[in-house]
Amino acid sequence: MNSRPAKPTQEEVDSLAAFIEAAEEFQHEPFCGPDEPLTLGHDGENYFYKFGDRFHFRSALVSFRRIWLNDEASNFKRILNIICKFENEELCVQMWVPMIRQQHQQVENTPVDPQSDLKNKELVDLWLNAVFAHNNIAQKRQNPKRMDRIDFERYSKELNHAHFEYSFRMAVRHFGLCYRNLLNCVAKRILILWKEKHGLTPSFQIGLPFGRGVKEVASDGATITRKASTQYWNPESPKQKLERLLLRHEFQQFGNILRQIEKDNLFDVVNQAESYEGILKKCGFQIELVAKIDRQSAWDAMAREQVLAIIPCHTSTPPDFDSIVYVGKRMTTQQGAIDFFDKKLRRLKELLTQ
Repeated sequence: MNSRPAKPTQEEVDSLAAFIEAAEEFQHEPFCGPDEPLTLGHDGENYFYKFGDRFHFRSALVSFRRIWLNDEASNFKRILNIICKFENEELCVQMWVPMIRQQHQQVENTPVDPQSDLKNKELVDLWLNAVFAHNNIAQKRQNPKRMDRIDFERYSKELNHAHFEYSFRMAVRHFGLCYRNLLNCVAKRILILWKEKHGLTPSFQIGLPFGRGVKEVASDGATITRKASTQYWNPESPKQKLERLLLRHEFQQFGNILRQIEKDNLFDVVNQAESYEGILKKCGFQIELVAKIDRQSAWDAMAREQVLAIIPCHTSTPPDFDSIVYVGKRMTTQQGAIDFFDKKLRRLKELLTQ
C-alpha cells in the first residue's frame, strides 16, 4: 500500500507559486475588471457585440495561457492535483476544490453554439494555438488531430466571426473565474500552510513581473512609468471617472436616477452630497415617501406625459422598490429606495477617491 508523501517537493511548491503569480497577474488585468464591456444585443433584426480594448484582452491571454497549457508547471489541473495530493483534508480544499473542478469541466464541455460541434475547451485551444501564439500549420502535418489556422478560418466563417470572438472572450472569462477562485480561496492559503507546517517557500519571489500600474516605485527606489495599453490614452478627469463608474452594473440603477435629476453638473452634485436624499433636495426635487408604488397609475401618467421615468430599484433580497420621476421636479419613492441608494452613493464616493 502506497502511503501519501509527507510533504511536497520543492518543484511542487514552485509550481503552486507559479500558478499564484500567473493567476494574480491575470486577475489584475483590465479584462477582468468591472469596466470591461462584453455584451451581446439584438434589435429583432441584427446582433450587436460590445467588446473591450483588444490590447487588454491580448494582455490577459499572456498569463491565462500559462495556466491553461498542459505542459506548464502552473497548469490549473496540475495545481488541483498537487493541492489534493497533500491537503485533501483542509477545509478550504474540501469546500472549494470540488466545486471549482466541476465548474471548469462544465465550461469545458459546453458547446460554443447549439448548431456547432466545437466546445469551449477546443475553442480556447484553437484561438491560443492557431492565431495567438502559433499557427499550428506545420504541427498538424505531424499530428492531424491538432487544429490549425485553416481550422480557425473554417470555424470563424461557420459561427460568424463576431460570435466566434465573443464566445472565446466569454470562455476566457468563465475559465478565468475558476482560476481566480482557486487563487483566492485555496492556493494562497495552502502556500502559507506549507510554510508554517514544513518551512517550505518558493525558490523565487512571487510578484507581477510586468508591473502593477502606469506608475510605480520599484524596490530599489527607481520610478517606472508605463504608458497605458490603450491606443489613444489621456489621463482620466474626475468627471470622466464618474461617467465610467456609473456604467458599471452595480451603479446602473443609481446612474439612471442621477441622469434624470441632474445632467449638467453631475460630478459636483455627487462629490458634495452627504446623502441620496440630499442630492434630490439640492437639485430642487420635492420628495414624497409612500409605502407602496402604484405602477399602473405611474404608467398611465407616463402615457399622459406627466411622468419622465419609472426607475425600479432591484435589491439583492426582496422586496424591490420603485422611484417615479414626475415632470416639474417631483419624485415619489419608498424608504427602501432611499436606503438602497444611500449605500450606492457611499460606495460611489469611495471609488471616486481611489
